Amino acid sequence: MQLTLEHLSFYLSQCENKRLSQHTLKAYRIDLKQFYFFMMDKELNKEEISYYIHYLNGKFRPKTVKRKLASLHAFFEDMVFYEMFQENPMNKIRYKIQEEKTLPRIIQYHQLQDLFHHLNHEHHAFIQRDKAVIELLMSTGIRVSELCAIKKRILI
Repeated sequence: MQLTLEHLSFYLSQCENKRLSQHTLKAYRIDLKQFYFFMMDKELNKEEISYYIHYLNGKFRPKTVKRKLASLHAFFEDMVFYEMFQENPMNKIRYKIQEEKTLPRIIQYHQLQDLFHHLNHEHHAFIQRDKAVIELLMSTGIRVSELCAIKKRILI
């Protein structure tokens, strides 16, 4: 099975019809062209795609590699759906891309002191709310996203 520019063009036009975001379309275009140039004059098989994954791992960060492989998987799934390919060659490959563990960013103690000092000297209507939010974050350790998801409940 050989990959052609017509396959890529067809797939990208299908993606445009799905009204995907411009950022997604740009990423697909870049990822698929990169794959095309790597696979030029090569057969689409397990070994060649494994070489491509090895190449990506040596050149890009894990998050980027995962995105590029997800783009490829979606491309091949559509090619199978539209009967342009018999099977998705990505389904025959097992891979696991490990991302680096990163610690969450924290606010430094002196920054919190400055913040509370500023809040104590302000006379805005929302100061009490802001102080309550900050104290809740600090004392419970919940994430900002979890705090934002809290819904107001009326207790009777």
